[in-house]
Amino acid sequence: MGTVGAIGVAGARRLSANPLGLPIGCQTWPVRQTIGTDLDGTLRDLAGMGFERIELCSPAGYEKMGFGPLAQMKPAELREKIHAAGLGCESCHFGFGELKDKLDDRLEFARELGLKQMILSTFWLPKDAKMSDWMNAVDAANKIGERTKKAGIQFGFHNHDFEFHKINGELIYDKLMGEFDPKLVKCSSR
Repeated sequence: MGTVGAIGVAGARRLSANPLGLPIGCQTWPVRQTIGTDLDGTLRDLAGMGFERIELCSPAGYEKMGFGPLAQMKPAELREKIHAAGLGCESCHFGFGELKDKLDDRLEFARELGLKQMILSTFWLPKDAKMSDWMNAVDAANKIGERTKKAGIQFGFHNHDFEFHKINGELIYDKLMGEFDPKLVKCSSR
């Protein structure tokens, strides 16, 4: 092996899976089939893969998508199980309806779980929604952001592909980004 090859191998031994020194995390959506039936085992598996943080899906909002059994647990009990597996949970996805209709309850859940971030997982508007429907949703999200900020929790928006369609030649995503209050709602594009 030449000098370059030896240096390359020696350098590879120093590489880390965590080069920035930040906790490695994952969403729990990909493990929705097991998280509700074997929470402890699923959390141990995630920790065993090297994850240090999880981003939960709201058990109440994602009840029919595998998270329902977790909705029966107190947030403090859920937090204890997450910590017992060697993980942390600072962020959670929420449905738009649950935030609009039950924000006080969702904020209490977030505080008890120890969340630093509440993430709105898109608006889930119908395909035939008008731009005014999207703008009404943004107004509601900004108001939710005001409340989460007062509670000391950062509010964020997680988009999907729905927002990358055009209405009357205008890209929904661009319009949303122009209407979200950046002091209240964090988006991945900013």
